[in-house]
Amino acid sequence: MLFQKFFTFSMINVKIRTKIFMFLGLSILIYTLLFSFLTFKRMENVIRNNYGDSLVQVFELINNNIDYNVNKFEISFNSFYAGNRFDSLIPTHIENYNDMLVYFRAVSNQISTYKRVNSDVLDLRIFSFDDAIPWDNSSIYSSGVIDNEPWIEPLLTDNFANSFLWSNEADDTGFRAGITDSVYCYTTVFDEQTNRPQAILRMDVDKKKLFAAIDTFALGRQGVVFVARENGDLIYSQGLTPEGLGNYRTKIDRVVQNNTQSNAFTAEIDGHSDFLVFSRNKKLGWLVIGSIPATEFQRGTIEIRNFILVISLLSIFVGFIGTYIFSALVSRRIRLLSNTIDRAARDNLEINVEISGNDEIGQVSHHFKEMLERIHSLVQELEKHYQQENSLINEKYELDILKKEAELHALQTQINPHFLYNTLEMMKGLLYSDDPKGKIIVAIQALSNTFKYNLAVDYLVRVRDEIQHVKDYLTIHNLRFDWQVELVNQLDDVAMNTRIVRFTLEPLIENAIIHGLRNMQQDCQIIISSVAKVDELTLSIHNDGCIIPAEKLSDLKPLLAKGDHSFSVERKGGLGIHNVNGRIKQFFGPQYGIDLDSTEGIGTTVRIRLPLANSDSIYTSEVY
Repeated sequence: MLFQKFFTFSMINVKIRTKIFMFLGLSILIYTLLFSFLTFKRMENVIRNNYGDSLVQVFELINNNIDYNVNKFEISFNSFYAGNRFDSLIPTHIENYNDMLVYFRAVSNQISTYKRVNSDVLDLRIFSFDDAIPWDNSSIYSSGVIDNEPWIEPLLTDNFANSFLWSNEADDTGFRAGITDSVYCYTTVFDEQTNRPQAILRMDVDKKKLFAAIDTFALGRQGVVFVARENGDLIYSQGLTPEGLGNYRTKIDRVVQNNTQSNAFTAEIDGHSDFLVFSRNKKLGWLVIGSIPATEFQRGTIEIRNFILVISLLSIFVGFIGTYIFSALVSRRIRLLSNTIDRAARDNLEINVEISGNDEIGQVSHHFKEMLERIHSLVQELEKHYQQENSLINEKYELDILKKEAELHALQTQINPHFLYNTLEMMKGLLYSDDPKGKIIVAIQALSNTFKYNLAVDYLVRVRDEIQHVKDYLTIHNLRFDWQVELVNQLDDVAMNTRIVRFTLEPLIENAIIHGLRNMQQDCQIIISSVAKVDELTLSIHNDGCIIPAEKLSDLKPLLAKGDHSFSVERKGGLGIHNVNGRIKQFFGPQYGIDLDSTEGIGTTVRIRLPLANSDSIYTSEVY
């Protein structure tokens, strides 16, 4: 339930195009992966079956080769005793020990000659039932040594004449060639007249010669091929001992349980999966078994798996591209309608809804278009009423603006003649001073800069422009009087580049000189510094001259906080500071403006609060 709510909430916040893309993409991904997995499994089974069938045919060919070798050895064996050849091995008379030695030597020579001619035969022995044949226990033995062997009984029956018995079990003579090197072929020689057994002959055959076809066949990297009997006896393997074959008896049991002539199948043996293939030799009844780990067999399918994987990835890639295109086409009209609604929400009611169609999206678009037209009509009516209601307000506002502009113009008109008169009087006095030419040139340059600054139309300037204007004013002042006023500028770049109302600093500096420093009649300093906060800059103008009386300071501070800049006050009563304060509040807001502090022994400080974040884009460029 919680997952369902989370899934529903998550899907609500997902765009339709993304939903379509996710659904179709996930469907393609699952279908492709499932199809690829089933295809791989099917192909793996087909390959396993084909591989097994091929191996079965190979093992049948191996058995055919073994049959061929068996027939070849039997024919060769038959040539040793067939006809009257065995009779020649029976002595006619043995009178003494020397005759017996001669007989043994003759038999040994005949067997040696046979072995030289048939190099694949390792040994040949005779087990005699005739007391007339002496035993040397080297090539000729008494039949008594094999009476207890389990395989002797079928050799003594009449129907076994001219037949052969192949076994991996040796007799108990103690002189066998070795079970790891030989297999043994037994046959019985019967007396033609009495039909009684005369002897049992054993031929020791080299396993490698008999099973040569197995050694020429490689069953993978880790696969092994071996020959065994159904009772679990190992007859031959590809260079491995029974210990090296591991759990071969379990594999033989699984093959015997299969109960077919030849087959290939997968079996779980000791927790591991092995691929077993076998073929039963029709002549001998032995099993030729091949075993290969399933993991090695699976290596043969890696290339097919990789091919299917590449095809699957390409299919997924193409499917995702197709899904993306399809989702884009399906969601295009929905996205267009959504964008239209967003534009309408941003007060753009005159947009044209260009979505056609008779489906649900087309019907919604048609109704939305009608709604926009009705809203647009209502908005036009409201705007008409709003314009009519604001016309009177606009007229009053325009009158206030004209009044403010008249006040600013009156202020500039009031300042300029007074300053010009004082400056001209000063230059007149310089004619009688030392170096009159140089001083007058400096005075004229400062006066020119001052009038150039006054004639500029920019209402806002940088603080650095105001500082330069103050320096020009002080140049004229210092030429006029014997005592000098030095401006100490401690402003940083942030403060110097801040915007300020024109004619802010010069009236304040002039007030400081007139009311604070003139009576001192000595060289002095005016220090200007700044403190910047997050969104506010405070400029401080400090002088250590005469302070403002406490009573007058208490009257000035409320007027400055209120922003009263009435022109009814005379200039020497503080016209400059009131006008500056009023213009700052008028432009930047009531929270900004001028404040005063004046303390005995410290001096007077004028603080100007200004907004720090002033955008250059809304103001005019610098004057200089």
